[in-house]
Amino acid sequence: MALSFPQTRLSVLEALQGEDVPARGRAREALVEAYWEPVRTYLRLRWRLSDDDAQDATQEFFTALVEKDWLARYDPSRSRLRTYLRVCLDGQIANARKASGREKRGGGAGHVTLDDVPETGTAETPEALFDRAFVRHLLGRAVAELERRSRLPGRMGRSNHEIRYEIFHARDVAEPGPTGAEAPSYSELAARFRIKPTDVTNHLAAARRELRSILCGLLGETAISEEEAREEARALLALLAGKGR
Repeated sequence: MALSFPQTRLSVLEALQGEDVPARGRAREALVEAYWEPVRTYLRLRWRLSDDDAQDATQEFFTALVEKDWLARYDPSRSRLRTYLRVCLDGQIANARKASGREKRGGGAGHVTLDDVPETGTAETPEALFDRAFVRHLLGRAVAELERRSRLPGRMGRSNHEIRYEIFHARDVAEPGPTGAEAPSYSELAARFRIKPTDVTNHLAAARRELRSILCGLLGETAISEEEAREEARALLALLAGKGR
């Protein structure tokens, strides 16, 4: 399957480091939208912060990211942007904790390397935790956009698009009920919406194609390059395919 990404758009790094003030603002907003919730979730899971502390630490992280210009030191040849952000985040929290401990003992604060970062009570690596938080948030954004498009007034075949989204949601998104029931079958969905099973198949295929397109667009917003966006998209789509989506 061909992956389509917006053309001639500056990467988020180019925009953040450029002279175009509006472009810098848009790039900053895109970065925050893509990573705020994953950062907050990661802080709660890995560092065991409370909701309020995680929210405050997330705000402090993005403020430091801009004010200290951490992205200027990022080298795309060494790691993904997400990996770099996670390393910066771990370093910030570890340094803050070490500084807090030394202040209580009357000492000064020093620099902390990743070797100083303690492991928490999870079998997942920090990389896997952050990736999972990012993917979960990305999928949530994509599904929300798919629903928004299905409700657009004046769209040709609007009722069909609403049905398409509802079928997609019932089959691919909705959580199992309290009885642990599996997703409804195609026949059950056909009966529910009073359409043919083949129509259910077509609606699902169309919704999944549009979801993939939305995901590619969202990935492109914060990718360092089109190549990185394509690699991220292939990995994500392979994950979704493995879940039958």
